Amino acid sequence: MLLRASHARHPQVLRLVRKTAVALLLSAGLFVVAAPASAAEPTPEEVAGARAAATEGNKAYSEKRYKDSLDLFQRAESLMHAPTHLLMIARSRSQLGQLVGARESYSAITHETLAANAPKAFRDAQDAAKKELEALEPRVPTIDIKLSDPSAAGVVVTMDGTEVPAALIGIARPVDPGEHTLSARGEVVAADEKSVHVDEGGHVDVVLTLHAAPKLGGDDAPKPPPKPTLPAPEPADPTLSYVGYAGLGVGGAGLIVGGVFLGLGFATRGDADDAYVACGSEACVRGRAGQKKVDELDGDANTKQTVGVIALAAGGAVAVTGLILVLVAPSDAGPDATEASITPFVGPGSVGLSGTF
Repeated sequence: MLLRASHARHPQVLRLVRKTAVALLLSAGLFVVAAPASAAEPTPEEVAGARAAATEGNKAYSEKRYKDSLDLFQRAESLMHAPTHLLMIARSRSQLGQLVGARESYSAITHETLAANAPKAFRDAQDAAKKELEALEPRVPTIDIKLSDPSAAGVVVTMDGTEVPAALIGIARPVDPGEHTLSARGEVVAADEKSVHVDEGGHVDVVLTLHAAPKLGGDDAPKPPPKPTLPAPEPADPTLSYVGYAGLGVGGAGLIVGGVFLGLGFATRGDADDAYVACGSEACVRGRAGQKKVDELDGDANTKQTVGVIALAAGGAVAVTGLILVLVAPSDAGPDATEASITPFVGPGSVGLSGTF
């Protein structure tokens, strides 16, 4: 009640309070928007993993396995940033001859602003990086790439397969020691590939001589690779064919024999019927001469027909087996030859096989 009464008596005070509150709120909002988001803290699992990778990296470095130590410390740094990781990355790169990368890692440590409560190991790493960077600088070689015609437009220069920025052409740039391969090409000009060797702490000037680029057409057009020559196929083994044809021959002979014996059997059966008719039904009584002759003829007919049926069945089975072997036997025919096939068929009053080979 006192505040409301006071506001009623002094409206200018109320307006001042409102303006002050709004200003404070706006200031607070601006502070929240402008405040930078802090980097996410590594999880305990990430910290433990980084420590394990760094331990293995130190062991690899002490054993002069510099590729392994570089890989392990890069893993540790990816899990948790630490100047100590960067220091060992720089040292590993230096031992591998990657002097440009080592210089960048050393430089990153020296330019880092450490917190007031940073561990002593971090400060020691920064001090070591400054000293080692000073010792490394004279070792880093440089190369100055120039074009015989600097005014040539659209020329792309590559070193070891990687494009060199146009802004670095004609400027001595740091490179790793060792062999480097240079080339240049434009729409109408090109330079022959050139290899140079750069020693530690050395400097090399390279001029790429441009000449008219060959047109991609006619004799200069890339030719398609020759078609691979397929090895000649091995000659087919004729054994199955021989066995198949032999089976066809034996089976065919069996069918002929079976047909002959069946025919003889039917003929003998006819003779038995004729003998029975000639004997007469009353005269052909068991035990008499006429009946005995009929029985002998019937027995002979049965034997011949049995032999004929067996010969036909066996000959047919052997012939079919031989035909199948002939069809499946490997052939020397080319790839366009028709593949052999066999198909059984059943028709009105007939049964058999049809095929192509």
